[in-house]
Amino acid sequence: MKRSLRFHLRALFSVWWPALLPAALGLLLGWEAAAALGAYTRRIGPLGAAAALAFVLDIRHFVPLAGAAWAAAFLGGEFDGRAPVFPLSRGCSRFQVFGSKLLLHFLGCALISAAAQLISALAAVSGWHDLPAGFLLRRFSLRLALDLGMMAPSAAVVSFAGANLYGRALAGLYGLLLWRLMGNHYGLWLPEAGTPGLTALWPLAALPLGLLCCFLVLRRREF
Repeated sequence: MKRSLRFHLRALFSVWWPALLPAALGLLLGWEAAAALGAYTRRIGPLGAAAALAFVLDIRHFVPLAGAAWAAAFLGGEFDGRAPVFPLSRGCSRFQVFGSKLLLHFLGCALISAAAQLISALAAVSGWHDLPAGFLLRRFSLRLALDLGMMAPSAAVVSFAGANLYGRALAGLYGLLLWRLMGNHYGLWLPEAGTPGLTALWPLAALPLGLLCCFLVLRRREF
């Protein structure tokens, strides 16, 4: 696995822009959340630290689109250049090759989520550092898990599409559809705002299902 990871890391950093893409996407998402909070507070006045943090954490509409962009750039490149052929020919197993690829992909997804949360919290929430550490850890961890779950279907779609660019575009369509349909779930981050309902937690089920789909598709794909 280490040998396969080193290969994928060298391939990732051999071109500058894919390595920077997760951080750039996270910065854009964080800026968008901070800007939305700024526009909201200009209309109704300042919010408390917990309420403001809940506001920016709930702005997740563009997360699926960011996941689709990252999946198309990182996983899609695997099929364009037949990249798995080299490590497979050097004795790495299919599990090692595709396991390390998926590991790096979801680390990139985690970076998108972490950067978005950090930028929005630092830019928009004054006094958030006075909130209890346990409160912050639970909120940030839940947001990370939900973001990974929303981005997992894009990885499954791109893995299934392979070199078919039209098939990969379905990941972007999924992102656009979710952007239009996903509502607000303020109660996830601020319990006193009300119970969000189980439907708000669907990404937690989508994450293992997306990983399973990726595994089943990639273990049988030929290069």
